[in-house]
Amino acid sequence: MIVFHFMLIHSEATSTKQNDSISKTEIRNVGFIGLGIMGRPMAMNLARGGFSLTVFNRSKHAYSEFQSIGARIAKSPREVALGSDVVIDMVTDAPDVEEVLFGPDGVVEGAHSGLVVIDMSTNSPEIAASTAERLAMKSIDFLDAPVTGGDRGAREGSLTIMVGGNKEVFTKCLPILKKMGKEIVYMGKTGSGQATKLANQVAVSIHTLATCEALLFGSACGLDLNLLLRVLTSGAASSWNLVNLGPRIIKRDFEPGFKAAHIHKDLKYVMRVAEKERLALPGAATVHQLMNAVLAGGYGEKGTQALAKILEKLASREIIG
Repeated sequence: MIVFHFMLIHSEATSTKQNDSISKTEIRNVGFIGLGIMGRPMAMNLARGGFSLTVFNRSKHAYSEFQSIGARIAKSPREVALGSDVVIDMVTDAPDVEEVLFGPDGVVEGAHSGLVVIDMSTNSPEIAASTAERLAMKSIDFLDAPVTGGDRGAREGSLTIMVGGNKEVFTKCLPILKKMGKEIVYMGKTGSGQATKLANQVAVSIHTLATCEALLFGSACGLDLNLLLRVLTSGAASSWNLVNLGPRIIKRDFEPGFKAAHIHKDLKYVMRVAEKERLALPGAATVHQLMNAVLAGGYGEKGTQALAKILEKLASREIIG
């Protein structure tokens, strides 16, 4: 059995303000790999926070914005590492982490004394542990630090960041994390950050299903859905999903804050851990299967609220009201 020792050692509520000077840390140069829906605003917040920023993205369309603020544009992850004290990756899945860290012209090829890698994407505790071991062979420190809070949290610098790894390395990197997040929680050894994120995704996925089902039910009963949301979000039924995704579903807005394909991927890792640990997680398993249908329906690049479209198809009716 895998046992993770969780410790809460930091909360923004008991720390210095988010705009503290970076003069308190030796870290000046930060590299950022992955400028997607989440990565782009996270990296921008680092630049605004006073760090010297080097960026790399496989698609070049994101570069102009960073060039305009004086960020260095790297030609490879290797080049990012050469010019950085800390390299952050915010990519889609484990194969992408493998590519940018260990592939041709990867981060490890630009390794130097004191380099730290922070993986802020979501994968699994086992992948985090393996990544840390491989980086340690190159004398590179590692933190797994996935996030929650969606694209809005990324833009506002209000993400919750859950971190696993060496405690001293965490403390060293805390000023960087504080530029991107409001609640930064050290969870324990390597892999604990990823384990926490997967637990978060179990809850998030079930809340998403609950939001879609509640609106479908209310629509079938002929209720005014805006009034229904007013009631649901003011009482015990309320959740982040109801508050943020409920209005989008009513407006037929299925554009992503967090892509359906990504929650499907995260639940894949949840199911792997559940199988290994012999856990019965029927709620998460149900949403995972429904997300198979979301992807099959061509909605993988839409937001997680696209789950509503599958429920509508099953019911042969739309959510209107």
